[in-house]
Amino acid sequence: MKSLNVRLPDQSYPIHIGSGLLDKTQLFAPHIRGKKVVIVTNTTIEPLYAEKVIESIRPLADVDTF
Repeated sequence: MKSLNVRLPDQSYPIHIGSGLLDKTQLFAPHIRGKKVVIVTNTTIEPLYAEKVIESIRPLADVDTF
């Protein structure tokens, strides 16, 4: 896995690049601050990746998609 850190005036966040990252709950954990998460997606991306992301986040919070 490779990581890039994006630094903005008001916030910073990492971008992780590599295989199998959607299954790694520990990568999502630092960015979830509440008990509910909404994933904003589209009809192209949702069938490819949504379920893996939902399963990774579900131990941390309730998940919905939009």
